[in-house]
Amino acid sequence: MKLIKLLPALFICLLTSSCFISVRAQVKITLVDPSVTNASIERVHAPHGIAYDNHVPSKHKLILMLVGTGGHSTDSRAMDSVFASWGYHVISLDYENNVITTVCSPSVDSTCFDRFRQEIITGAPVSDKVQVGSTNSLLNRFNCLLRYLVRNDPPGKWNEFVVGGHPVWNKIISAGHSQGAGHAGYLGKMFQLNRVVMFSGPQDYLDSLQKPGAWQLGKSATPPSRFFAFLHVDDHFNF
Repeated sequence: MKLIKLLPALFICLLTSSCFISVRAQVKITLVDPSVTNASIERVHAPHGIAYDNHVPSKHKLILMLVGTGGHSTDSRAMDSVFASWGYHVISLDYENNVITTVCSPSVDSTCFDRFRQEIITGAPVSDKVQVGSTNSLLNRFNCLLRYLVRNDPPGKWNEFVVGGHPVWNKIISAGHSQGAGHAGYLGKMFQLNRVVMFSGPQDYLDSLQKPGAWQLGKSATPPSRFFAFLHVDDHFNF
């Protein structure tokens, strides 16, 4: 995996208050409660976060940002604002993230991580570690939100990212932190994405079997050259 070249500029920018102030004035930030997009979808922690800036040339790319365990979608607002100021559309999704991924680390089941992520992302009842139905799955939340934005936010030009009611995956960058990094990577395996960006993750390693979760070695719809990762050598989970 490659170290994404924009990281130094991004983190310098995020560490300076002047950067956030300068982009905040132009970036449009909207909060959308999940239940507004579908009455059956439950809020986990916070509204979905939406960001874009029509004052800069569009990259014609959508970043789907996924926060880590227990994180609120609004926690990534500063980073979302920077991405938006560079011309990206950004969605930070509220999703089921209360169970830490490393619950699978001691498992002797080589598919534990795969099934953990599959249930959270698709809602298929395949994991005994989480309980997420299809309605509250990550994919359904994302699809419902995109369709809602197409209908209710014409200035955002969201129809560029939706065809026939489904996401245009080759225009979408999945990005995430910690648990969200693994979900971003799993989505890259499932769909042919524009990019996959992983911050501090994934941590899908089976301690008892001394090997990574099987999904990481499986076939990928997104080429490996389009996966990017950033992990500090002193990260708590970087054993």
